[in-house]
Amino acid sequence: MTTRLASIMQERGLSQLRLRVLTGLARQTITEAFHGRSVSLETKLKIAEALDVPPNELWPETAEVLARVVVG
Repeated sequence: MTTRLASIMQERGLSQLRLRVLTGLARQTITEAFHGRSVSLETKLKIAEALDVPPNELWPETAEVLARVVVG
């Protein structure tokens, strides 16, 4: 199964190395996100910002989490 992150990166010709440079995240963290493994909300936000997309476009469940943070 291809993750939305992997699809966007492929569409943009963006390597994991380039995403590491853009986000400042560790290689293992980028690899985990790329393969759909669990990563922190902070990591999701950094990746989404680097790709200039809303976090919920990459991880739909983040919309609910962010709503709780903003409201709570």
